Amino acid sequence: MATQSKSDVRVGDKAPNARVIDKDGNAFKLSDLWEEKPLVLVFTRHKGCPFCRQYLGEFQKNYARFSEKGANVAAIMMGNQSAVKEFLTDRKFSFKVYGSGGNAVHRAYGLKRFTETGDLFNPVKSAGEIFKSISVASKYGLGIPEGDVAQLGGTFVIDTDGTILFAHQSELASDNAPLSAVLNALEEPKIQS
Repeated sequence: MATQSKSDVRVGDKAPNARVIDKDGNAFKLSDLWEEKPLVLVFTRHKGCPFCRQYLGEFQKNYARFSEKGANVAAIMMGNQSAVKEFLTDRKFSFKVYGSGGNAVHRAYGLKRFTETGDLFNPVKSAGEIFKSISVASKYGLGIPEGDVAQLGGTFVIDTDGTILFAHQSELASDNAPLSAVLNALEEPKIQS
């Protein structure tokens, strides 16, 4: 069964402001990323996850749509500078990919961990998605799991004042927020604090 972390981040909350690192070893505060434009923040599971690779590929294909909405896109993966650099070796993204070191940033955003194998691959809920995702993700390269393979991902939209406008915390490895829902969150009126 998936377990919620201590922090349950919801729409309307202020986004946790953690430090991340890019492929060149530069450290950033997450608030630097949403300071001038709303931020779509995508948390991957681990660098070998085929579902995450597929999802990042979808963001790349649709990057212009996010830019047209005036948003930045960034991905956070578990790992240090070398893991991010290795991940980006054969991949070109129009958005930045950062490493978090471990899963502390994932936990700060309330992202769950699975505790039973059924949470990772629920055959009733996700068999079709697993096959589809692995087929699609194979063109993005299947990797060796590295990091906390039990950690699940999520997607957030954060306004320039740090308010969370959209929050999707994955329940399964293959559970990613539909891009249409993420794009819609950039169109809706801003939440009043």
